Amino acid sequence: MPPPVGDVPHETVPQPQGDAAPDGAGPMDAASGTVVMQKVLRREHVQHYLEGGYDLVAGYVHRLQDVADLNTPAALIRGLGLVYEGSPFSPGDEEIFVVRWPAVKPSLFRRPLGGIDEWSMGIIPGGWVIEKAPFPGSGYAPGDGPAVPEFKIESQRLPHGAELYRLDAGARESLVASYDADLRRWLVRLPGGRG
Repeated sequence: MPPPVGDVPHETVPQPQGDAAPDGAGPMDAASGTVVMQKVLRREHVQHYLEGGYDLVAGYVHRLQDVADLNTPAALIRGLGLVYEGSPFSPGDEEIFVVRWPAVKPSLFRRPLGGIDEWSMGIIPGGWVIEKAPFPGSGYAPGDGPAVPEFKIESQRLPHGAELYRLDAGARESLVASYDADLRRWLVRLPGGRG
């Protein structure tokens, strides 16, 4: 579980500056110094991406390095706290889709500090987000298990080479499509590696 809101010292949740990686993250790819981000997609949004050429991402996202061990739908859903009233996700889901991309503008990724109302947001140093419960306001996902740093972004375009993956209950990951910014569409990968 994430630390309680009141137990998160301000200095442990620095805001990224300039082109620093989100929250001072170490590089995902040592050669390029790139931090890879991941967002869980609702099932109905996958078709919108693939068939409609949708290329925007917004909301709550996570560094791939922080969620790499959450490699099944159940682990990802529980670990990120995606089980709540009205959630489109269930720990019993056989598959889940995620989009991954390099953090091109790390300064746009902010830790979601705040609360469930004006008062609770106001007692958090640097608080700026108000969300419905179970939002912890601590900058961590409200899930079970080890604390997972969370970031909130406004709508931004995915860069060339962003990838959409399917994760299944057997901990198998398969690349579904990659985004071609020149063509402004997703290139679907066929079984066997052809695309």
